[in-house]
Amino acid sequence: MRWPAFDAVAFDCDSTLTTIEGIDELAIALGKSDEVADLTNAAMNGQMDLADVYGARLALLEPSLNDVRGVRSAYKKNVIPDAKATIAALQDHGTQTVVVSGGLYEPVLDFSTWLGIDPSNVRAVNSEYDPLVGDWWHEGSDSRYLDFHQGPLTQTRGKGELIEEMIGHSRRSIMIGDGMSDLEAADSVNLFVAYTGVIDRPAVAHVAPVVIRSLELAPLIALALGPSLVAEIAKDGAHAAVASSCMELVSTGALTFNDAELGRAFHAAVDHNWEL
Repeated sequence: MRWPAFDAVAFDCDSTLTTIEGIDELAIALGKSDEVADLTNAAMNGQMDLADVYGARLALLEPSLNDVRGVRSAYKKNVIPDAKATIAALQDHGTQTVVVSGGLYEPVLDFSTWLGIDPSNVRAVNSEYDPLVGDWWHEGSDSRYLDFHQGPLTQTRGKGELIEEMIGHSRRSIMIGDGMSDLEAADSVNLFVAYTGVIDRPAVAHVAPVVIRSLELAPLIALALGPSLVAEIAKDGAHAAVASSCMELVSTGALTFNDAELGRAFHAAVDHNWEL
């Protein structure tokens, strides 16, 4: 079995491109971290449906628009170290990159575009704020939270619908994420990759066909582009460093396969193309 290249990669945001959960960051800032963390973990571990958890967390916090905007800098401060390099390598070799997140739209959009992803390829959850509360003369920055827009991303099974919409059925695609809502999108892509670099969720990692077991995202390049192209990239050029990192991480076990046939095909391609 030859290892095929993929046309597109869909990324989760929180605990995948950044080491934090945006909603938990809000909770810390507002002094309600324990209550919100319990709800977040229940949703990501599949113990509660995301639709039941989403509104409860925001209603508990009642953040201002200014509070939500503060998550933008928190995302950047806690970015996965090679996220930008990984995304750039994928894009420069023809791979579409999209972000599909259950996080709040404004900080997710700002962070994603900072990483180099086209704004039209970002989906997250919009919220409404009361412009009559707070300092309205400062562009509503202290406006209080009213409600969120219910839709696919506030439901455990909703990400796949948006991935299909953005990428299409005819293109080979990968979804990478850490949570149950990411795993639920597996039927909408050709390959689901569990990422455990920040949080290892057994309910996700034990059933995913492939698991990345490093903080670095570089092993994703080998899955998306194929070992042969990674070997070429590592020789020289703008992406040589992240490609070399990919090869080193894969050789030391950063990729594990629950799908044995898939694992054999991948490692056969590695053995054929890499001098390790």
